[in-house]
Amino acid sequence: MSEQAVIPPYAIRRRWDGHRQVIELCGEIDVLAAPPGSDFLHDTLGCPGAEADTVIDLRGVTFIDGSGLNALLRTADRLHACRHDLTIVVTNPFHRRLLRLIDLGPNVTVRTDLPDTGTPPPSPDSARRPLDGLARSA
Repeated sequence: MSEQAVIPPYAIRRRWDGHRQVIELCGEIDVLAAPPGSDFLHDTLGCPGAEADTVIDLRGVTFIDGSGLNALLRTADRLHACRHDLTIVVTNPFHRRLLRLIDLGPNVTVRTDLPDTGTPPPSPDSARRPLDGLARSA
């Protein structure tokens, strides 16, 4: 019996854009992606000595469910507790509506582009391969 490669439906990447840490999420952020993604965010967004602004870029996200929204809420709460602001970049009108319907807190700004940059959105095809070694396989 031959084995087939499992292509994860999501990807996560962390990069620096000047003084900001940008966390790009691509693909489907659902019940399968939210737990490892939430762990990644928790490990990445530590409070001690964290001076940088945080941006979560959802422009490459094709689907998000309640689990993904819950991970964003927990991330916003964690950053708020550390007195840090969060910017969420999202262009999909359905995702923007979902974010308007939930209370992300006073420290969260929702935008359609990265602040002060013309960085193009990640390609949805980039969700077909893992980034930074974080991908779920069956």
